[in-house]
Amino acid sequence: FAAWLYVLCNLAASLSSSFTSTTFEAQHPLLIPQDYLATEPKGSASRPVVPPVTWQKVSDLSFYAKTTYVKPRLIVAYRSIESLAITIQTATILETIHAILRVVRSSPANNFLQWIGRTHVIAVAATLATYVPETKQYTSAEQMPSFHALTALAVVFFWAISECIRYPWAAVKIVADSEFARNIGAIQSLNRVLTWLRYSAFVVLYPAGFLAEEALLIGCLPFAFSRKPYDIAMPNAWNFSFTYSSFLLCVLYAQPVGFFALYIHMFEQRYKKLGGAPSS
Repeated sequence: FAAWLYVLCNLAASLSSSFTSTTFEAQHPLLIPQDYLATEPKGSASRPVVPPVTWQKVSDLSFYAKTTYVKPRLIVAYRSIESLAITIQTATILETIHAILRVVRSSPANNFLQWIGRTHVIAVAATLATYVPETKQYTSAEQMPSFHALTALAVVFFWAISECIRYPWAAVKIVADSEFARNIGAIQSLNRVLTWLRYSAFVVLYPAGFLAEEALLIGCLPFAFSRKPYDIAMPNAWNFSFTYSSFLLCVLYAQPVGFFALYIHMFEQRYKKLGGAPSS
């Protein structure tokens, strides 16, 4: 809980810093194609400006508009929390280990599948989709790193909100079910509030997180097809081949099935815990 809350605080601070900084372009020059930098006349503060638009540069300027000023601030904001988010998500393998050791009553297989899916999204897909090459040599389909940074930020945000509800609920439930706390009204009231949140917030958070993850995976496809990361070509010593783009397509087709199964399961759990459908 503390780790995901820390991610949320860092996310807010990063967005605030990126969008309020008056020296953003100077601090992050690699996000600005140097061909388009000019200097204002002497007597004024020197800073990057966009040269006059010509018909010959319309297509290039389109690329420039997609990768500078407001939008790269999203990339920088995501980069500032990327390592932290990957580290914390990777560490959630402990949930699978706890399930295997029967420390918690949950399915090790389900925990592991969720862990590997989320870790792939944040450690692989988000890194590829938000990639900004120093040479600025993008294909036409790859000119959206800032949009993908927005979806990556959304993924981290929805995950963090979900975990910041789930972990306190689990902790308070253990206390509320204990012998000494059964007659303590404040703890029981807090348990009821967190239980309602646990089995109601998913109605919005799960679909929103799912759509952000899908958008991020779709954003990886142009990179996977054109740059072929993680591909293993034949022949090799293992007599094995792997195409990351095909793997991504399989994930994109399979993930909606898993989402709807989990979503329906959560509604069944909500009915058992709260006794009805979410209030409108």
